[in-house]
Amino acid sequence: MIRSLTLLLAALLCTGCVFNTRCENLNGLTNNDGEAIVYQETSIVALHTIFGVWSVIGDASLENTVDEFTRQAKESGDTNVQITQSGGMNFWWLVPGVTWFITPVTSYVSGDVR
Repeated sequence: MIRSLTLLLAALLCTGCVFNTRCENLNGLTNNDGEAIVYQETSIVALHTIFGVWSVIGDASLENTVDEFTRQAKESGDTNVQITQSGGMNFWWLVPGVTWFITPVTSYVSGDVR
């Protein structure tokens, strides 16, 4: 129970946050066209309602996460993206009763940008 409450508190503190990570040091590896590879991952933590259906604070939908991923790539001067992974988690089960109505939700999109 204490672990669940700690996770819920951590989710509340990070709610509405967008985290973007770029890795440009891939030991000189290139793609098939000979261009340098840059790996990027964008994650979103949000609060949704009723088992994670509607967003309250932040928006961890796949559409919004892809939008943030491409926006971050564009701001870094990239013109091409290749999404290789996406996913997310709906924490409705974290504190039964409470998180059925106010649900922490995370999502991520990762891929190559150039």
